[in-house]
Amino acid sequence: NEREWDAQSSATGLSAQLRTTNALRERLSREMFHVEPQEVSPDVVYRSQVYEARGSDDYAKLMALWRPQVKRQLLDFTYETERAFCPEAGVLLVRWRAEWDGAFNADAQMLKFIEDNFPDYEETNPEDYARLKRDVDDPNNTRTFTGNREYAVRGITTIKVNAAGLVTSHEDVLVAKGEYMQEAPSSSA
Repeated sequence: NEREWDAQSSATGLSAQLRTTNALRERLSREMFHVEPQEVSPDVVYRSQVYEARGSDDYAKLMALWRPQVKRQLLDFTYETERAFCPEAGVLLVRWRAEWDGAFNADAQMLKFIEDNFPDYEETNPEDYARLKRDVDDPNNTRTFTGNREYAVRGITTIKVNAAGLVTSHEDVLVAKGEYMQEAPSSSA
């Protein structure tokens, strides 16, 4: 049946790859490590210069841990995409840059201390808690790359998606690092 075939083809092959890579391009253009667990193959492999994870359980735990941690641990952490595109079906390349001041975020440590030791603080001081949480987690991604922060890196994320629309490979590679890296032209394609 032609309708049945159309329904199957939209769930697999090129359609599935495009749907996943487009969703990932949109999310990873805003936030590092934003890959949803349901988008991942059971045998996914993550690699970087400092870490490797194999399998969907380890991968999901890693992304869930790292995604909020970079903003919480690094003072004024900023992530910005310079370019995101698919050179071929099922492959997404994201060239990005990140910067931060210092390696210790005192506000994040205070927020963690409050969350760990004063579980009612959110209810008893909602405005203070909301302001501190907003400043630390930056949920609207309001920080912008300045080129003037103490630490800066540039990297390339390569994600491969299979015909079922699932991520099979995710690799992050730092390609440049330095202090006070100057701003480069930004584009998303």
